[in-house]
Parts: sequence; structure tokens; C-alpha cells
Amino acid sequence: MPGLKTPSWGLLIALIIFLGAGSLAIRDVTYPQNRTGDGPPATAVVMVVIDSLSIGDINHEIMPSLTRLTETGSIGLMNGRTAKSQQPEHAYVTIGAGTRAQGLPEAGSAFNSLEHLEGAKAFEVYMRNTNEPAPSAESVVNPYISAIISVNRDVTYEIVPGALGEALRGAGKRTAVFGNSDALDKPCRYAASIAMDRHGFVDMGDVGRSVTLEKPDFPGGIVSDISRLSQGVKDAIGSADFIVVESGDTARMERLWLSGTITADAYSLARREALAAADALIAAILESVSLTDSVLMVVVPTPSQEATGEGHLLTPVVVAGKGFSKGISTSQATRRRGLVTNTDIAATVLSNLGVAVPPWILGSNMASVPDPRPIQSVTELLHRTALVFRIRTPHLKTYVSLLIIVGLGLPVLIVMRTGMEAGGKTATDGKAALAGSGPTRVINSILLALAAVPLVWLTMPLLTFAGQCATANSSFAQSHICAFLFFEPNSVAQFASSIVRGLSGVFSSKAVTATSDARTTAVISLIPPGALTIILASAIASVVKTGFRTLEGRFAAMCLITGAGIIVDALAGAGLMKYSVLGYDAIGGARFYGIGNEYMGVLIGSLIVGCGLLLDYVSIRAESRAGQRRLACLIVFIFVLGLLVLASPKIGANLGGTCAAIAGFGVAYALFHRKSFTWVQAAGAAGLGILLIIVIASMDAARSGGPLSHWGKTFLWVRESGIQVLVDAVRRKASMNLRLIRYTIWTKAFLVFIGALAFIGIRPQGLARKILTQRPGFASALSACLVAGGVSLIANDSGIVSAALITMYPALVLLGFAWQETV
Repeated sequence: MPGLKTPSWGLLIALIIFLGAGSLAIRDVTYPQNRTGDGPPATAVVMVVIDSLSIGDINHEIMPSLTRLTETGSIGLMNGRTAKSQQPEHAYVTIGAGTRAQGLPEAGSAFNSLEHLEGAKAFEVYMRNTNEPAPSAESVVNPYISAIISVNRDVTYEIVPGALGEALRGAGKRTAVFGNSDALDKPCRYAASIAMDRHGFVDMGDVGRSVTLEKPDFPGGIVSDISRLSQGVKDAIGSADFIVVESGDTARMERLWLSGTITADAYSLARREALAAADALIAAILESVSLTDSVLMVVVPTPSQEATGEGHLLTPVVVAGKGFSKGISTSQATRRRGLVTNTDIAATVLSNLGVAVPPWILGSNMASVPDPRPIQSVTELLHRTALVFRIRTPHLKTYVSLLIIVGLGLPVLIVMRTGMEAGGKTATDGKAALAGSGPTRVINSILLALAAVPLVWLTMPLLTFAGQCATANSSFAQSHICAFLFFEPNSVAQFASSIVRGLSGVFSSKAVTATSDARTTAVISLIPPGALTIILASAIASVVKTGFRTLEGRFAAMCLITGAGIIVDALAGAGLMKYSVLGYDAIGGARFYGIGNEYMGVLIGSLIVGCGLLLDYVSIRAESRAGQRRLACLIVFIFVLGLLVLASPKIGANLGGTCAAIAGFGVAYALFHRKSFTWVQAAGAAGLGILLIIVIASMDAARSGGPLSHWGKTFLWVRESGIQVLVDAVRRKASMNLRLIRYTIWTKAFLVFIGALAFIGIRPQGLARKILTQRPGFASALSACLVAGGVSLIANDSGIVSAALITMYPALVLLGFAWQETV
């Protein structure tokens, strides 16, 4: 293509290949199958709850029995997000509900049936509060289950507290619970919320004071009786199918530490003793539980305060026994090696006991993925996710603030500049070569750098994690640059790592040695992520400026490279997006796979604007009619590929993004070809879009092994429970969107972008008409982006974010053209 220097093409293509190879090298995507009908179910599932346990506690010195369990079973990190905060009253109820729920302090008020409560026996209080039949003497009840149910009615989706126990009861299975984390003056028995049914009832167990011991020299003066707990589990084997046992002491220590009752030294000493007691409980249980036909789970509902302060909000989960082998855990809900959710716990219990998972339990059955060093792998995963979690908010706020400053300030400068130069100087044609004055070059560089930031953040995981690993491991210099990031050696990862290593030579004048690799990554590790963002954005903007002579060409290249990078990463497994500041957050837990709403907005906006500017760039150079036809075919290919990537349950899995892409790409294609877009055509396109979504969802639901994404799960839920499920989903998305609109900084950015577009359309008078008349491709792209942004705003639960990012590209480009025209 004329006007483009060949070396720049090489650098841009190398960058795309670098992204694809890097994404393959650090990809951690998995597609586990539901193991339904895979042999007889387990005879029992035993769950040991050790609250506030950290991944660093799992070693042979502190917890040898648990560590040995990871050598035969799988270990992973659990996202503990609830409908409220990550506190015990919410976390335990969420595990039992199988969906993100909320609890009350009363969730810890479970009692043995014959315990004294409110001047009566607990079962009597339970009966008068619930109007349920009299429970058996050996049962455990929560007399305040009605309050827990009531508080969850306020949520905009279906929550069934006790759904796990209810499904087991419906299948004829029995439940049991043992242990507590009582203080001397207050019952704390949240573990019953995991095993209870929707009536607050557990078949058998002991959560009373009989499973504790008074110990004056231990903080709080009370500890769990390990021998009594292990004996209870032993007696329940054969009588109960699902048994929950709470170690208790770690939770007691955490409460005392949070309240300031004990010093740091006392906490450290007592916590170590509590961990030893929990490990002894696991050892004792293993003496009576056979892992050949049973399953043993170790679950940590909430992190410790120390872990929370470090951003380590993902808690360890260990599963061993029938159907689980040595390695790391995963599930269909996350598709991530080493990562599961708290809603997966209920689904795993049911699946392993051969019980159907009801649609309101949103988790998926956990599975094992082979890994030679499982504890180290999940520890590295924890550190990477914690790093992204820590830098995400300040980086996004800074970036959006800069966008707002430019969006507010540049229109004012344009008006001022037009007024100052209205006397005599004729504005330069924006399609001319960009020699430009100093201020013009600076403004254009700033706009290009801002447009490059999403691409930079897609690239940065390869650099920041390489530097992080280099400083943490001295042997890193002898390995491929990305091998340290990949959980399990395999040919694809090693080949991709070799490509990454080789491509790094493209940007270097001499061969890269192991020593220079180590030095480079060590230097990178010293650069703050914010400074690295500025450096890389400026570098990419400089390459694009060097390669293209016109502003149309520069922005077209920037947009299309960004869109291509996102597509390549998505096709490779989204290895970069998962650890990008603009990607989805494993700790926040809004999404774990596919393309998130942030990069969905970037993808749609960049492809539409890039294709529109490409049309203008080609028309400037008077390409032949055959060339125009080839360009039209290229644009169709780009739009179809972008749509399929977003729509595929195995790749993008973004329903709202699919709707926005259908609208935006459809409008853009029609306007690019100078065709009017009538309401009839709009209705037809909407109908085809709905049909496409239904076909994809039904195919996903019918897939062997169960649905791969929420598309198929929603389809099955609607088929089983009716259209009200969709109504609830729409309400939930609208509620979240309204909440985000009120509080997120992206709302300000969206309003500024729309305001900037409107302002340039009015002042200076005639400027916008001149710009858009000279650039019909961009004019069409602008209209299409506004349509796509509007659809995205409606169709997504965080639609304001994607809408802002879709409109960001036409706003930056129009500001660049307006400034150029005032020279």
C-alpha cells in the first residue's frame, strides 16, 4: 500500500505474532468435561472447613498431612465472591446455595436439636419459627433460616439458601455437620449453612459445646476437640453421604486478631497451633475415610486478614479421592488451570454423589489437571492475580482521567486556535502529509499514544510477569522467557516460547543470550507498570507515525493492530487478556474466560473505526475498482471474524458483545457501501441476531459433557424454569448497569466522549461537516460506533464500560482531525 514504509509493516506484523505466541505460551485455558455417568458415584463426600488458611501454610513443616493430600489429589485457588462482602456469614451461605448469596449473623446460629435456646429446646424454637415438622433428636437445625431466605429475596436473581442440602435430600441422600468456631459467649456455627437444606435442616451431627474444649492458655479460652470431631466423622461414615466438619480454631484466632484482642506475637503463635490442630484433624479423618471410593475436600471460605492485605483473596481448595488425581483443579465455570469458584463446591459434591445439579446452582464440577508441581503452580497464579488486582484500579483511573482531560481540553483549544487564526492563515488539508508544526505533532502523538494503551496493556503481561519471575527465580535466565509462566510443559507452550524468544531479536541488534535475557527482565522488573505503559504506548505511537504519512493511515493502523491483537489473543486462549489491567479480574470474579466487556468494547470500536479509516486511506490513493472490491471483501472478513470470536462459547463467550457487534458491524457495512439503513433492515438484522444467539446457545446446551459457557446454561435454565429466567437476567443486568453508571469513572469518560463529538459538530462552525465530508469512511464508522455503543449499553451488565471504550476511538480520531484542520 503506498505511503507505508516496509520496515514498519515488518514491526507491526512481528508485534501481532509476538502477541499470539506469547498468549499461547502463558495460556492456562482448560475445557473440563462433566464426569456424569463415569463409573459409580462416590460412597461419601467429606468436607473439612479450615477458614483463613493461606496457600503458604500448606507445606510439610506446618501441615504435613494436608501437604501429602496434595500429592495424591488436586489443589487450586477458589474465588470466594458472594452477593455481599467476603465475610463468613455470606461465604458459607454462598457455598451451600451454589450461587452468590448473602447471609446474616444468624447464619452462624445453628444448634443441635436438643440444645437449650430461648427458654426451650432448639428443635422447639425451630418448629415455632418455621412451622416445620419436629426434627429428629440427632439433627442440627437453624431456627433463623427464614431470615436468611428473606434477605436473599432482595437480590435480582434466584438464590436458594441450602440448595446443596436440598438437592441431596431430594435424591435420598443424608447430610451431617460437625464442629464450630464458637467463642465462649457466642455460637459461631456457619458450617451448618453448607450442609443444610432450604428449611435449615441437617440430618445429623454435633455443632454444640460438646465438640470443644476449654483451654485457659489459648487465646479466647476455647478450642476444638479434634478427637471428638474425628470420631463423629467416623461414626457418620455409612450413615451420611455428605459430611461437613469445621476445624474451628483458625476462625477463632482470626476474629480475635481482627478485634485487636490479641497481639501480633500471640496471634502468630496461636495460629500455628490452630493449623497444627487442623492438620491433625485431616490425618484422623483419613484413617476412617477411604479415598478409593470416597472424596475428601478441604475448603477455605474466607482469606485471613494478612492475605487480604496482600491482595491474596483467592483461597486454597484441595480435593482428593475417587475421580481426582495429582495436579491442579479447574472447572467449566473458570476454564482456568488452578482456579475454581465457591459455587463449584456444591456442584462438585452433587456430581460426585451422582445427584443432578439444579439450574440455580451455577457452579460446575471440579476436575484435576496434571501438574508436576501443583503447590508452586497455584502459588505463582496467586501472585500474578494479586499483582493485577493491586495495579488495576490506579491504572484505569489514571488512564480514564487522561482521556477526560484530553476530551474536555482539546475542543476548547481547537476553538481558541480557530479564533486566533481566523484572520488570515488557511487551514491545512487534513489529508496532506503530516509535516505539521511542533504543537500539532505533540497533540497527534498524545492521541495516538492514548489509543495505543489498550494494546499496550495486552502486551504488558509478557513483560511484567517475565520481570517478576526473573527476580524471584535465579534459574529463569536458563529457561525460555515464558516457560516460567506456563503451568505444565508441553510442545505448544515450548514452541510458542521459542517464537517469543526469537521475535525478541527483531527489536535487538544482536543475538540474545541467557545472560542478556536475565539482565533485560531484571531491568523490566525495576520499571513501574505505569511508567512501562507510557514507554510502550509512546513507542508504538512512534512506530505508527514513522510508517504512515497521514493521520488517516496512522489511526487506521493503530485501530486495526489493536483489533488484530485482541482477536489473536482470544484465538490463542486469551492468555494475555486474563492478566491484563484492562482484562477481567480473577479476584473480582465477574468473568474468568472469553473476552470481557472492556476488551469487547475496544475490539468493536477499533475494528469499525479502523475499517472506516482504511476506506478513506485507500480512496485518497485512488486504488483501482478491483482494489476496492478486495478491500470490501477484507472488511467483511474482519467483521465476520470479530463477530465469530465474540459469539463463540469456546472463544469470546460474550452475549452482550455479540449483540453490539451485530448492530455496529451491520450498520458500518451498510454505510460503507452508501446504502440507506431502514427500520425494516434494522428489524431484520435484529431478528437474525436473535436467531444466531439462540442457535449458538442451543448448540452449547446440547454439547456432549454439558454446556461450555453461560450461554448453554441459560438456555437449559429457561427450558426448565420458563421465560421468567430471562426476565430476571435482564433485571439483574439492568440493576448492575445502573449501579455502575452511578459510581464508575467510565460514565464520566462516556459523557465526555459524547460531549466532545457533539461539541466538534457545533463549534467551530462547519468544521465537523468538512471533516466528515472529506472522510466518508470515518463518518460511517462514527455513526456505527454510536449505534454499537448504545446497544452495548443496554445489552451488558457493565455496558457503560464497553460503551465508553467503543466511543473512545471515534472521539480521539475526530479530535485529531479537528486539530489538524485548524493548523
